[in-house]
Amino acid sequence: MKSKTVEERRAWELINDAQKNVHDVKMTAINPAFVLGPSLVPWARYSAIQMKQLLQIPFALPMQGYAVDVRDVAAMQVALMQTDAADGTRNLAMGMPMSMADLKRIMVTDFRDQSIRSAMIPIPAWLLLPLRGTTTGADFYPRFKGQVTYQPLHPEFYQYQYTNLRVSVDEMMTQLLKDKQIGPQQQKIT
Repeated sequence: MKSKTVEERRAWELINDAQKNVHDVKMTAINPAFVLGPSLVPWARYSAIQMKQLLQIPFALPMQGYAVDVRDVAAMQVALMQTDAADGTRNLAMGMPMSMADLKRIMVTDFRDQSIRSAMIPIPAWLLLPLRGTTTGADFYPRFKGQVTYQPLHPEFYQYQYTNLRVSVDEMMTQLLKDKQIGPQQQKIT
């Protein structure tokens, strides 16, 4: 898969093509934010790699965004399948506001006794001002300034159950430590 966006666009093209979708199969898309929480599998996933990388850098990134617990993503999938009004909609799964600095602070504070350590040098948003003109910078700069807010288009479809950032991070870190994906006995995350 090259890109989730490209793959989703292709799926919508197939669903909306009456010659290819002869059985009129319905589609609903879920686009999750940064996924937290325990995993059913012991191997790495994107968010686990990001957590590890966050611990490896000495900075506390002030980038604002949203996270969602994996259990909410799963429950949202079921809820959307059972809701006819959800057919043909795109749904962002963003259950809790957060910053990368928040994630790092929780990991370092709550798991210090399990040898999770990292420096937390704050980066002021103005330091990144010169990057605003780049494609990546233009996307991320507002997040560093805390200027990104999310309002769901269809709040009636699903109500989040896991909205405590610390609980979701702690449960994910506990799982990553158990699976030796992070910490002093970590295996290589690929």
